[in-house]
Amino acid sequence: MRNRVMLAAGTLAIVPTLLFAQQRPAQQPAQRPAAQPAQRPAAQPAQRPAPVPARPMAGPHREGTWEFSAGVGGFAVGQAFSGTSGIQAMPGGMLRIGYNIDPMWNISVGTGAGFGKSIATDMTAYLTPSALVTWTPNLNQKTSPFIDAGVGMLYRKNPSTDNTAVGGQVGVGVRHFLSDNLALRVEASALVGSVKTGGGNSEISGAGLVSVGLSLFVGGKKILTHIAVNPGTATIASLRATQQFSAIAHDQNGQPMTGKVFEWRSSNPAVATVSPSGMVTAVGDGSATITARSENVTGTANVMVSRTAGNVAVAPATASLSALGATQQFSANARDAGNSPIANAPFTWTSSAPSVASVSPTGLVTAVGNGTARITATSAGKTATSTVTVAQTTANVTVTPATSQLTAAGATSQLSAQAMDPNGQQISGKTFTWTSDAAGVATVSSTGLATAVGNGVAHISAAADGKTGSGIVTVVIATKAAPAIELPAVNASIVMRNVTFQANRAVLVPAARAELDKVAITMQGLPGSKWEIGGFTSNVGTVAHNLRLSQQRADAVKTYLVSKGVAAASLTAVGYGVQHPIGSNRTAAGRRQNMRVEIKRLQ
Repeated sequence: MRNRVMLAAGTLAIVPTLLFAQQRPAQQPAQRPAAQPAQRPAAQPAQRPAPVPARPMAGPHREGTWEFSAGVGGFAVGQAFSGTSGIQAMPGGMLRIGYNIDPMWNISVGTGAGFGKSIATDMTAYLTPSALVTWTPNLNQKTSPFIDAGVGMLYRKNPSTDNTAVGGQVGVGVRHFLSDNLALRVEASALVGSVKTGGGNSEISGAGLVSVGLSLFVGGKKILTHIAVNPGTATIASLRATQQFSAIAHDQNGQPMTGKVFEWRSSNPAVATVSPSGMVTAVGDGSATITARSENVTGTANVMVSRTAGNVAVAPATASLSALGATQQFSANARDAGNSPIANAPFTWTSSAPSVASVSPTGLVTAVGNGTARITATSAGKTATSTVTVAQTTANVTVTPATSQLTAAGATSQLSAQAMDPNGQQISGKTFTWTSDAAGVATVSSTGLATAVGNGVAHISAAADGKTGSGIVTVVIATKAAPAIELPAVNASIVMRNVTFQANRAVLVPAARAELDKVAITMQGLPGSKWEIGGFTSNVGTVAHNLRLSQQRADAVKTYLVSKGVAAASLTAVGYGVQHPIGSNRTAAGRRQNMRVEIKRLQ
């Protein structure tokens, strides 16, 4: 019997499961090979979240995973040290079971069967039990090489002779994972040992060729590698509004994983809070990152709370302005869809009638003309309106001319009146009621025409809306019985000889009053003039007494003139005492000259 080794397809090494590129758990023993960075297939969807920080890698078949393998074989060739070579066609199959004691190590046992025909022998059948240890040095690739080592046995059944080979078995191969639990393997292995032929032993060597098979892993664990949070970004437009976020866990192959519990967090709870179920609630304006966490893996999404106006209100709702140029500050506030106020919301202000009321960019309304205008504030397409009424009210009435003089009976002067609002702006269209406080001096018509009647001063008044203004009409009609008094020019003085007082007193005598009546009429006919009333005494008595008496007499003259209609502001009373004598105080005649009243025109 020829010595040969027949290596059936069943003796080929069973491929240990190759781990997909992923992260190993943190508790893996330190002596295990370091994990390589995860590499996803090129077809991985672009929208998946970025990988989480690196963790130790682990494969889908972790400790305690059962592996079942089946496959078909090709050719085998053998060489006997003391015999001849043989080539055998060995179609056949195999079945093997293995246990992954560690992600990189697998112990398996199994058997294969085949049949074929060698060059020098007849048709034969084979049974090949084997036991192997497989090591996969790299767990991080979907496709990775492996190495087998173990013992194998070949039993050949021949019509005339039985052959048994026992020896060491080694193999190399490559495995590609089709899914979490299914891998395709391609390998080549060899059996080195002895063969028993007719009771004698001969050392032989043999080599197995290509074998292709499938491996099934039972209990392979999926590893959580990343979490997708949906939606990836969200904008919330009102406080207390909500947005439901969801999280999907993905394994090392990018497949969804169920049954995961997520811990939700917000990076900025002052902007958005998140419930344990992923419900986000807007709390304040700004942005926040929403994180879903499970098994030390996180996924994130961004939320922006950017509120827009759901409704707008303007205050005050109505306003009235009583003068042109008067202003009213309006304010507006915006609330979001949840009726929460929006701080610093931008507004655009407009007026429906700028000729009645204008409005500034800050809501300041200014009265321009009488009428009604609508003031509108707009924010984010939402508007609110207020009504402004401009109606000038009469604050005062002015009469022009302020003063006038008539010098003949029946002479006339046309007066006019204007009503003014609180800002001094003229009010058009007013009707006035005209009156005279001295009809014996001057009368006035319903249109403001004053007519001279007799000497004196009359106040002509115009009234509207309860407000009154007046002008002064002075009537100076010269007669032989009452000639007009001619007052001095500017910076000149005249001595009022007929203005005298009771002895050592400041009481005017009747003749002095009659004289001052003429002075008052003349002064009122010179509006805008300023006058000084000077009082003087002789040297009889003490200086202090004379100074006091002169001041009292000047004051008495001023008081009388004011009572006759002369403006008090136009008169100044000064007591000079014994100063500036115009006669000798040594004689009675000179002393009488020094006791006098002078009127000086200042302007």
